[in-house]
Amino acid sequence: MKRTLFGIWTVGMSCLLAAARPNPVLPDTTKVVDIEEVVIVASPKEHAKLRQLPSAVSFLSHRDLEKKGITSLKGISAAVPNVFIPDYGSRITSAIYIRGIGSRINTPAVGLYVDNLAYLDKSAFDFRFLDIERIDILRGPQATLYGRNTMGGLVKIHTRSPLNHQGTDLRMGIASANGSRTLSVNHYNRPTDCFAFSLGGYYEQNDGFFRHATTGKKVDDLTAGGGRVRMIVLPSSAWKIDVNTSYDYSDEGGFPYVYREETTESPWYGSDATTPADDRIDYNHTNSYRREMANGSVHIAHEGTRVAFDAVTGIQFLRDRMFLDQDFTRQDIYTLMQRQRLLTVSQEFTLKNSRPKRYDWIIGMSGFRQRNNTASPVEFRPEGVRDLIEANTNNVFKTLQQANPRMPSMEIDFTDEMFTVGSDFRLTSTAAALFHQSTWNDLLTEGLSLTAGVRMEYERMQMDYASGASVGFDFHVRMAGRPLSFTGMNAAPDLNGLLSRDYLQLLPKVALTYHFPRSSDNVYLSVGRGYRSGGFNIQMFSDLVE
Repeated sequence: MKRTLFGIWTVGMSCLLAAARPNPVLPDTTKVVDIEEVVIVASPKEHAKLRQLPSAVSFLSHRDLEKKGITSLKGISAAVPNVFIPDYGSRITSAIYIRGIGSRINTPAVGLYVDNLAYLDKSAFDFRFLDIERIDILRGPQATLYGRNTMGGLVKIHTRSPLNHQGTDLRMGIASANGSRTLSVNHYNRPTDCFAFSLGGYYEQNDGFFRHATTGKKVDDLTAGGGRVRMIVLPSSAWKIDVNTSYDYSDEGGFPYVYREETTESPWYGSDATTPADDRIDYNHTNSYRREMANGSVHIAHEGTRVAFDAVTGIQFLRDRMFLDQDFTRQDIYTLMQRQRLLTVSQEFTLKNSRPKRYDWIIGMSGFRQRNNTASPVEFRPEGVRDLIEANTNNVFKTLQQANPRMPSMEIDFTDEMFTVGSDFRLTSTAAALFHQSTWNDLLTEGLSLTAGVRMEYERMQMDYASGASVGFDFHVRMAGRPLSFTGMNAAPDLNGLLSRDYLQLLPKVALTYHFPRSSDNVYLSVGRGYRSGGFNIQMFSDLVE
C-alpha cells in the first residue's frame, strides 16, 4: 500500500513540477509549412483504420459539422446516406433508422456511443453537440463487438480531446425564423505533458416555428443548457486515464402535430363539430417535454508492448416529464402526464494485441444494470368521460337491445366528471456479455484478410407494475316497463404483478476483405447477426378496458 501511494504521489509531483518549469524557447525557423489539422481517434475495439473495416462506413469531421450546420444527431440525416432520424416532436422520441432498420418505441435498433460510453436509452439520444470532433456511422450489424441493439448499425461520437486541441472557442448565433439565440464556450488546456482538461457550456433558446390556430402563440419553443468537463491524465507513456462528465437540460413545447382529416364526421369532435382548417394545431392543453440528464465515464487504457487493455466505467442518469394532450383536439377528452427516472451503471473490459500484425485478436466482457421508474397516468377529462366512455357504452347497450328485443334496456350514468387511470412501472434490466474476434491478415495473398468473431449475451428484464382506476356511476335498468336504478356504485379495476424475461443470444460474424495495394480502398463480404432486446409495453390502458 505504501509503494502504491508513493507511486501516485510521484506522478502527481512530476506533473506539478512540469507545470512550474518555464516553457523552453523554440528556435527560430525560416521554413513554415501549413497543414490541415490531423486528429487520430483510437478505438479500443478495432485494429484497422476506419475506412478499412469490413463495413459500410461514413464519418463527419468537425469541419463537416460546422459547414453543414449540424448541431444535434437529427442533423446527420441530410448528410449521411441510408440514415434517417425523424423528428416526432420532442427529444423523448429520437429513433435512428439505418437502411430502414429502426425502432420508435422501447429499445433502439441502432446503437449510440459517446467517447466509448454506450447510450442505452433513446430518450438520451437527442442532445446538442457541444465540442464534437467527429462522428462515425457504421451501417449493418455491429453486435459481435458492440452487443445488443446494434442490429441496424452504430453511431460513434467523439468529443474534442484537450491533448490535441488547445485554446478557447466562443460561438454565438441568432436566427430570425424561429427567434433562436445560442451561446457556447469551450476551453481546452494542457498545462503539462501528463495532464490536460477541457471545460465547456452552452445555452440555447428559440421561440419555435409552429403557431396555435386559436391562441396564435408558438407551441414548440425551447430552452436548453448544459456543459461538459473532461480531464485526461497520462501517468506514463503506457497509461491513460480519461474522465468525462456532462450535463444537459431542456424544456420544450412538444408535439406540434397537424390535423389532416377531410370529413366532419369524426367521433373525436362530436356530431356538431366543424372540420378544422388544414394544418391547424388546435388542442386545448399545452404539450411539453422537460428533461435533464447527466453522464459520467472513466476510461482507463494501457498500451503494452504486446497487449493493450481498456476499461470503461459509465454511469448515466435521466429524469424527464412529458405532458401530452392525447386527443389533439379542442375537446377536453384525455391527457397524459408521464414521468421517467432512469439510472444505468455499465462496465466493459477489452484486451487486444497492441499493434496490427498478421494475426489480430480481441477479447472482452461487458455488463450493465439499468433501473427505470415510470409513472404514466392518463386523466379522462369531462368530455372524454361523457362523450367517449359514457356515450359509447350506452350505444353498445342500445345495439344489444335492438338485436335482442327481449333484453332489458340498460343505461349508465357516470357521476365523476373526471377520473385517472394510474400506471406505475419499475423496470430492471441486467445484462452480461463475452465476446471474441480474430483477424488473419495477408491470408493466401497480400491484402486479403479474414475476420471471424462471436458474442454471447445474456439479459434479464423484470417489470413490477401497478395500474388501476376508480370511477363512480349510476346504473339504470328497465324490465317490463319497470325502472330499476342502482346509485352510488363504483368501478375500481386494478392490475398488479411482476413479469420477467430472460434472453440468451449468440451473435456471430464472418467477413472477408481485400485491401487494394497502395490505397485505402477495399472490397468485402460480411455476414453478421444483430439483436434487438425485447421489452414490456407499459401502456396498460387496453388491459384495463378489457
